[in-house]
Amino acid sequence: NIIFTLMFILFVAGYNFGIGSIPYILIGEVFSFRQKTFIAPLSIAIGFISSNLMYFIPQLIYSIDDKFIFIGIAVLFLIPLILIWLLLPETKNKSLHEIQKNL
Repeated sequence: NIIFTLMFILFVAGYNFGIGSIPYILIGEVFSFRQKTFIAPLSIAIGFISSNLMYFIPQLIYSIDDKFIFIGIAVLFLIPLILIWLLLPETKNKSLHEIQKNL
């Protein structure tokens, strides 16, 4: 159980410093001030709900066979990664006006 606990802590830390911070970064980089007033609270609420759902993951994992735990986590990480790759606009070397014009 100590290995599982350490792996879970590593997962939560990786999520919060990795893909979990993307919505907060996107708010400031992609959206105009007018859009931020609606999108910021929505994004933060979704982030908090997702973080609170992480509380239930250990109980769910204990009920699943060991073989499928990391496969499930890998799938849950691949889905947003693919969506980000397909839907997120490139912002490198572009002004805010150019980014907003392409949205």
